[in-house]
Amino acid sequence: MKGQRWVRYKIWIVLWGMILVLAGCGAGVTEQVTERKEVSNAEGSSEIFKSSVEISSELLRYKNITYGEFCEENESEAEFLHATFYSAQIDDTEIYAVFSGEYDEETAGPVLTDDAVCIRLEGKLGTLLTGMDGEMDAGDLASELAPGWRDLPPYYETEGAGTAYYVADRYMVVEIDSDKDMEIDTVLEIPLDESDKVSPDCYAWVRWEV
Repeated sequence: MKGQRWVRYKIWIVLWGMILVLAGCGAGVTEQVTERKEVSNAEGSSEIFKSSVEISSELLRYKNITYGEFCEENESEAEFLHATFYSAQIDDTEIYAVFSGEYDEETAGPVLTDDAVCIRLEGKLGTLLTGMDGEMDAGDLASELAPGWRDLPPYYETEGAGTAYYVADRYMVVEIDSDKDMEIDTVLEIPLDESDKVSPDCYAWVRWEV
């Protein structure tokens, strides 16, 4: 009887060992499958967002940068623009960063502090963007810039009022997912003429919500 119990005990140990080995292999396979799925999803996402025309990554660094941080990187100082807004040229470029100041009751006027945030960039469209080699149809440009995961028109047209609060009397608005997280975070505003063609030399805005 003792011999039989010992044989059964050894068989049980062998079977338990095989179960553990198989479980380990299964976990390894699961990890590999999961990893392949993640890679596949990442590759799919990159295909969705692949574009030949994009906002310059060098300029996207200024998204919501403070005036104090801007001064640490640039020599130019901000000048009063209008209302409570100030504008400062980015070194070695023709692009201007616009900062949102605040109204000071003591001086009864606007002031710019180091905590003021950059709300937009202004300059030639061909400098704000990379990959735009010449004049383009407004719809074609918007399709290049707008994310592919939204079932919405790539841009819409609107009108200004001839003031400093608008880039032009008539312009197009393109909503962009600049960091590819499937959330709209950047808006490009481009003047439109009668031909609905867009030139790299036109003066455009890239803006963010504060």
